[in-house]
Amino acid sequence: FRRVLFRSRKVLVVDDDSLHARTLCRTLAFLGYATVTAKSLSESLRRLADCEPPVGLTIVNTGLPGRGAEEIARRVRSEYPETKLMIISGAADDYLRSIKGQAKPDGVLLKPFDRASLFASLVEVFN
Repeated sequence: FRRVLFRSRKVLVVDDDSLHARTLCRTLAFLGYATVTAKSLSESLRRLADCEPPVGLTIVNTGLPGRGAEEIARRVRSEYPETKLMIISGAADDYLRSIKGQAKPDGVLLKPFDRASLFASLVEVFN
């Protein structure tokens, strides 16, 4: 079922908290996704450029220091337009008000979340 719904997709998880990133990657692996991680803008751009097959979804934690999440979203949209974008946030409304135009995500996942909410967000993003 998972493979039929999402096919084979690679997901980039951008989070400066290693524990949160590992937990999310394990859940994504359970759902059938291959994952790569990054902790910063520069690392995420390297991962996007180097991944084969290409990244189908970038998930960004809005809690990155400074305006890191907004800049990653902007760069993903401008440099990798075929890549879907999802944000994870405890305060998505603040984030969504602060971003401009094209950097809007395809999906939003509110913290705290469980496997079912993640699955529902993935369905929303890819359908």
